[in-house]
Amino acid sequence: MIRFIIPVFNEEQNIERLLKNLSSYAESKKWIYKLYISDDGSRDDTVKIALQMKNKMPLEIVKSEINMGPGSAFDKGFKAILKEAGDNDIIVTMEADNTSDLDILEKMLVKTEEGNSVVLASCYAKEGEVKGTTFLRKILSGTANFLVKAMSRDKTIKTFSSFYRCYKASVLRKAYEKYGDKFIEEKGFVCAVEILIKLLRLDVKTAEVPMILRCDKRAGKSKMKIFKTTMSYFKLFFREAFK
Repeated sequence: MIRFIIPVFNEEQNIERLLKNLSSYAESKKWIYKLYISDDGSRDDTVKIALQMKNKMPLEIVKSEINMGPGSAFDKGFKAILKEAGDNDIIVTMEADNTSDLDILEKMLVKTEEGNSVVLASCYAKEGEVKGTTFLRKILSGTANFLVKAMSRDKTIKTFSSFYRCYKASVLRKAYEKYGDKFIEEKGFVCAVEILIKLLRLDVKTAEVPMILRCDKRAGKSKMKIFKTTMSYFKLFFREAFK
C-alpha cells in the first residue's frame, strides 16, 4: 500500500488541487493508497476544504491545534501511519504547495522495489533543476546541502532538504525504535535534513531521482523563514556533526 503524508499549514489556496491531483494520479495507476493530511494548526480553511473531499478519496486528517512546524507535523503523521502500516508499505512525503513533481513518482517507487529504503527527489542531481525561486533561496539551499553533505555518512546524496521522498515503512519504524521521541527534534523545515541524517546512521540504502523543482507552481508565499531556517541549520550541524 502507498501512504501519502503531507504536512500543511494555511494551505487553503493549494490543498484542493493537491488532493485532486494526487488522487487522480494514484487512481490512474490503479494503486492501493491512502492520503494523510497532517495539519499543523492551520487558521484558514485548509481543514474545512480537506474535510469536504473525504467522501471522494481515502483520506485521513491528523490535526494539531497549535502551529509547531513541519517537523512536528511529520512526527504526528508518521506515528499515525505506522499504527496501521505494514512493513512493506511505502510512505511518500510531499510538499503541500504542489511543487512536488508527480511525473517522477513512479520512478521513485521503482527504486524502492529495487531494494532502497529511502528514495529522494533531487533537484541537485544530474538533470535536476530549481525554477521559479530567488537567488538568495538558491544560495541558502546550496550552502545547507554543502554543510550537511560534509557531515553525512553518504557522500553520494545530492539533495538533503527536500520533503519529497519515499520511505519503506519498516525503516521509519526502525528509526522510532532506536531514537524514540528524539527521531525528529527539529520542528521547522530543517527536519527533513535531520530525518535523513539519522536514517543514514541505520545504514539504510538510498537512491535519488532527478527532479525539476517548480516553485512557480506554488499558490501563495513559502512558509519558510530564511533567517530562522539558517539558524536551525547551524544548530543541527553543531548538534549532529560529531555523533
